[in-house]
Amino acid sequence: VGGFCLAGGAACYLVSFAFLEGTGKHDRNFNTYSTLALLLATIGFRVMLSSTALAGAWSMLAVSTLVAGILADRDTLRVHSLIYMAQAVESSHLIQLSTARVIHSGSSAQADTTLGYFVVLIAAALCYAASAALGRGRRSHWVDPVETLLSAALVCWGAAGLVSGWLSAYVTGVSPVRTALLTSLALGTGWLGRRYGRREVVLLAYPLMAIAGVKLIAEDLQE
Repeated sequence: VGGFCLAGGAACYLVSFAFLEGTGKHDRNFNTYSTLALLLATIGFRVMLSSTALAGAWSMLAVSTLVAGILADRDTLRVHSLIYMAQAVESSHLIQLSTARVIHSGSSAQADTTLGYFVVLIAAALCYAASAALGRGRRSHWVDPVETLLSAALVCWGAAGLVSGWLSAYVTGVSPVRTALLTSLALGTGWLGRRYGRREVVLLAYPLMAIAGVKLIAEDLQE
C-alpha cells in the first residue's frame, strides 16, 4: 500500500510539473494533481516510514516543494511545503524537545535528542535561506510572510533548545541562565531584524520576551 501510494504521488507530481510552464489555463488540473500527490505522499510515507526516516522524508519534500514553488511561481507547491514542514516538526518532536530543554533543566531532555531533530532544524534553515534568497526581486505572494516567519521561528526555537541543552550539560543547569538566553535571543532578533530589514525576525522578539517573562514567573521565582 505504501509503495503504491508513493508511486502514485510521484506520478501526480510529474503530471503537475508538466503544467508548471503553462500560461495559467491548466491551473485547475495542476491543483488537482498536486493535491492528490500531497495526499498520496502523506499516506505512503506514514505507512512505510517512522521516526527519523519519516522526519527526513518530510524535510526533503518541504525544501524541494518550496524551491520548486518559488522558481515556478506556484503558491500551491509553497503551501505543500508548509504542510510537509508541519509534518516534519510533528514527527521529530522538535518543539516539544526544545521546550523541555529551555524550560526545564537536567539531562533528561538532552538524552531525548534525536537525529530527526537536527534534520528538521537544518531543513527549516534551508527553507528560510531559500525564501530569502530566491524570493528577492520576485513578485510578492501571500504565503511569503508565513513561510519566512515559520521557518525563522523553527530555527530560532530549535537553536535555543540546543544551546539550553549544552548549557545544562556542560556549564550549569540553573534556571536563570536559560532565562538570560531567552532574553539575549529576544534582543538579538530585534536588532538583527531591524539591521537587515527582516520583519519576520523582528516579530520573533515579542514571543521570545513573552516566553522569558512566563518562565521567570513560573520557574525562576519558584526556585
